[in-house]
Amino acid sequence: MGLILLLVSPQTFAQCAEISQKANSSAQRIDNFVIIGTETTLNSNVPVYPYYGYSISQTLYLQTELNFSNKMIEGIGYQYNGNQSVLELWIEIYFEHTTLDNLTNTVSLNNATKVFDDVYYFKEGEEWSTVDIEPFYYNNNDNLLVTVIEKKPGWDSYSDKFYTTSVPVSYRWCQGTQNDGSPYNPEDLPLLNQITYRPNTKFLFDDMPTGPPLSIITPTSLDFGNVETSNSKALPVVIKNGGGAIHLR
Repeated sequence: MGLILLLVSPQTFAQCAEISQKANSSAQRIDNFVIIGTETTLNSNVPVYPYYGYSISQTLYLQTELNFSNKMIEGIGYQYNGNQSVLELWIEIYFEHTTLDNLTNTVSLNNATKVFDDVYYFKEGEEWSTVDIEPFYYNNNDNLLVTVIEKKPGWDSYSDKFYTTSVPVSYRWCQGTQNDGSPYNPEDLPLLNQITYRPNTKFLFDDMPTGPPLSIITPTSLDFGNVETSNSKALPVVIKNGGGAIHLR
């Protein structure tokens, strides 16, 4: 068996160390949650841009920031600080494991899991406005990409903002865009622009479920009645995978 030598320059090691140090410096792990981003700069365009009719953002979180094993992410929180006491938005949220450590272009949602699609109320005065999502198993090997699409028609105040934490220009960890014409199609995302900060984000997680990995939600039994052998009959069944928030119909 031959010996293969992999040569890595000191500059590469330095870059990796710098990325890891920058990521870890903005992450806090306490009990059952992780907070990423601690600065108090207000910006209006992440995770959503309420001033515009429609918006989309993609934010990358590194494994070194999350760093928890055998857990399900069950909530994601943002720090709203705005003109309205209650900001009502209709949002879609997608999670995706990724090996990317920099967002060089728009990432399609082909491999993403939708974890939320509903109206949510961000409340002024709450330290964190936390969205309860479909549980998502994080593998603690890859980085995590979160895509947020805001699709409620209408405009809100430019003063409706969120707390953010800066990212050096050399790290493209956040990107987004917005428009006043039409909502974004999850199957055909637009070109996204680099954003030099990320929304302060809180991930809530819980232990993996201990019950059976698959359970029939409804119905608990099926009655096909009398069916001739030459014919077929279909009945709907909903099955939930408690280990990965995957639904089969």
